[in-house]
Amino acid sequence: MDFEQARFNMVEQQIRTWEVLDQDVLDLLFAIRREDFVPPAYRTLAFADLEIPLVEGERMWTPKLEARVLQELELEGNESALEIGTGSGYFTALLANSCADVTSIERIPVLATEARAKLDRAGLSNVRIEVGDGARGWGKDTYDAIVLTGSTPVLPDEWLSQLKPGGRLFAVVGDAPAMTARLIRWSAPGAGPRRGPGAAMRPAGLPANPQAFFNPLWARFARLLAIACLTTFAVDVARAEDLLQIYRAATANDPVLASARAAWLANQEAVPQAQAGLLPAVNLVGSATGVDYNTTIRSDPTISIHQRFPQYAYTVNASQPLYRPQNWIALDQARSQIGQGDYVLASSQQDLIVRVAQAYFDVLLASFNIELTESQKAAVSENLAQAKRNFEVGTATITDTNDAQAKYDQIVAQEISAQNDLDNKIAALRAIIGRLPRELKPFTRKYEPEPPMPNALEPWIEKAISENFQVRIAQANYDIAALEVDRQRAGHYPTLDLVASFNQGYAGAAASTALSANFASDSRLAQIGLQLNVPIYQGGFVSSKVRQAVANQEKARQDLEFARRTAQLAAQTSFSGVASGVAQIKAFEQALASAQVSYDSNKLGLEVGVRTNLDVLNQQQQVFQTRFNLAQSYYIYLINTLKLKQAIGTLSDADVEKINRDLEV
Repeated sequence: MDFEQARFNMVEQQIRTWEVLDQDVLDLLFAIRREDFVPPAYRTLAFADLEIPLVEGERMWTPKLEARVLQELELEGNESALEIGTGSGYFTALLANSCADVTSIERIPVLATEARAKLDRAGLSNVRIEVGDGARGWGKDTYDAIVLTGSTPVLPDEWLSQLKPGGRLFAVVGDAPAMTARLIRWSAPGAGPRRGPGAAMRPAGLPANPQAFFNPLWARFARLLAIACLTTFAVDVARAEDLLQIYRAATANDPVLASARAAWLANQEAVPQAQAGLLPAVNLVGSATGVDYNTTIRSDPTISIHQRFPQYAYTVNASQPLYRPQNWIALDQARSQIGQGDYVLASSQQDLIVRVAQAYFDVLLASFNIELTESQKAAVSENLAQAKRNFEVGTATITDTNDAQAKYDQIVAQEISAQNDLDNKIAALRAIIGRLPRELKPFTRKYEPEPPMPNALEPWIEKAISENFQVRIAQANYDIAALEVDRQRAGHYPTLDLVASFNQGYAGAAASTALSANFASDSRLAQIGLQLNVPIYQGGFVSSKVRQAVANQEKARQDLEFARRTAQLAAQTSFSGVASGVAQIKAFEQALASAQVSYDSNKLGLEVGVRTNLDVLNQQQQVFQTRFNLAQSYYIYLINTLKLKQAIGTLSDADVEKINRDLEV
């Protein structure tokens, strides 16, 4: 794995998109090797947007959360910091590079020991790690910055008393699900702390709007914390959920993505297993035997011999492959499988984005359809009542009343169908995020669609053919199949191993009919040599395996071609959907304006007697239908935008965040 490239991607794709723009913080993320602080089993996930598990249920913060908290603390290099919860030691290392000295408290001894070793290897000597419970403060010293890496039900006064003037305290306060990120500043002696968003009370002497004291980005940061860290930070249940919140919930709970992550972790073991075929193998075999020997010699006189004695032995066998071409090829295959696993996981993540967006917009559209149906029902009901009144006074015929009644009955049926459709769409979203969603946030302002850039099909197709993740997966599968042909052909080649063995045994006597006494014996035997194995004929087994591998290689070749054509088709259809979606949205906007004008004209015509109630009703339904079509065209355009980026392999969390910003006022 290219850790430097992964580190660069982490900074550019995760950190910057969370508005971490402090260059000192970004440089520090490049300087401190995060992969050296995560557990070895998760080293290849060091830069993923995940909370990596530690021991006893503890977890590391995500990289973007670490970076954002560090930026908000605004450490000046000559300050002191107190960290409650050392964890892996990575955030401790960030603090140590930003402060003069750091005191870190860890309640789990094994984590404290491991973190100390990692910090020593990183050359950080300005950190003091202590084992204990810092839930109620620590010692009598005061600090410029205090960071709680876990959470606390309430904010103890002991922590506030340990802040120096101008000091900052970051903590997560509350019990699940009502937990809030707080940033507190101590402005001056006697002024009291300033609390960030989520403070339950306003300390004496502070203005009614305590947020005025803070970095203006903090309010957005606190909201993003609530979105991203579902297990640590909670969202106000009274607020509607937006697309980003739903996506974060899906990232944490979607079983398809969880399965892909587990498969990815399992796939990482392919290389160690293949390397085992090139490394020495040592076996120890021991035995302990009790011998009870009885024999009778039929002589004159008859002689009976009875012996009882122990026997002990052990043998150590060792072998080192010297020439095994199959094993070297298997190692190359394993490395290709690791790369393929990366593509599979990335493809699953992109697929989740599209599935979440599709389910989210389906619920919005179904909700909008219910609103339109209810509006139509109200209008049709009013027209039905008017038609009945007109019939009673003789200004309309019974046909008008029957037409209005038929329209009303039809709308009632549509309302039932629309409600059922909404229930199904909510159920589909629930299957992804693992819970019922709250009210979803719709578009609240006019959305301006943009054509694809570049606005030409060929560049998108060319990139899809080479960069699409399904194409990359198929290419890796073809490479593995080609190596399999070489591996099976290597079955015809000889193998050479260096072998050695050592045997030591002890026997209390010997099972023998000798009339003389048997004596105990010790024996030792050591051997070392070369073992050559030349396959001559195995019944055609190897040749058959080669033919099978060649056929599988051809299958992989055709699968690769199919993946390329599928990617090309996906790019073309998505490009057309985006390009036509721009024009379609503008056309529906104009159609809605025209339908509204026509509706107003029909209402006026009804008043002067040149239009009937049915004319007005039909035109009103046209307005409602056009509004629905316009909303649908918005959502289809956005889905095609995501699918177009998925086709070329560039779809990421940043695209979800961009759409989410477009949903907001």
